[in-house]
Amino acid sequence: SEINTNKWESQPSLAPDGKTLYYASTRNGGKGSSDIWVSIRDINGTWGKPYNLGEPINTPGQEMSPFIHPDGKTLYFSSNYHIGMGGMDLFLSRLNNDGTWGEPENLGYPINTFEDEVTLLVNANGDLAYISSNRLGGFGKFDLFTFEMPEHIRPEKVNYLKGIVYDSETKQKLKAKFQLIDLETNKIVVESYSDKLSGEFLICIPT
Repeated sequence: SEINTNKWESQPSLAPDGKTLYYASTRNGGKGSSDIWVSIRDINGTWGKPYNLGEPINTPGQEMSPFIHPDGKTLYFSSNYHIGMGGMDLFLSRLNNDGTWGEPENLGYPINTFEDEVTLLVNANGDLAYISSNRLGGFGKFDLFTFEMPEHIRPEKVNYLKGIVYDSETKQKLKAKFQLIDLETNKIVVESYSDKLSGEFLICIPT
């Protein structure tokens, strides 16, 4: 009930820490017709009260389709209010060291056009992207397109860490909470659970 209201909630994107959820909503308290909101999952697995991502990302217009890259620092989203090519355009904002978000950057032409570019997904390496657009050359109203990401709008590269949690005596696979901690800053980078049946976990970490 914290996440869903009688308004529109959609387009969820889960951060690599396993507990930060970005999504679009027209819920009350926003800056425009739809905004990007964030909810944090607590130690018991319950989603907390969402907060509006605020400026400089949300505007009096429409912001939607958030995608937080596995690097945990690069947020892609669409907007019809930030200066763009026309209609809905795709933007990126990078998380600063102080926890604030940088000024949104239009991804530019030919990624954005005078038509609507609504959703963008980027692979873990950051070199390949997929978008949804109603631009000319498609088969229907909105089609999927793919392209190589230009260097200047790529996220940080990420690596993977995977493993299995099991009882050392019985060898039974276990569901277990685990944390990945940065030894330099003592901050928790990832907090999640292994699978209750297989004991497996797979997480993304910045290179």
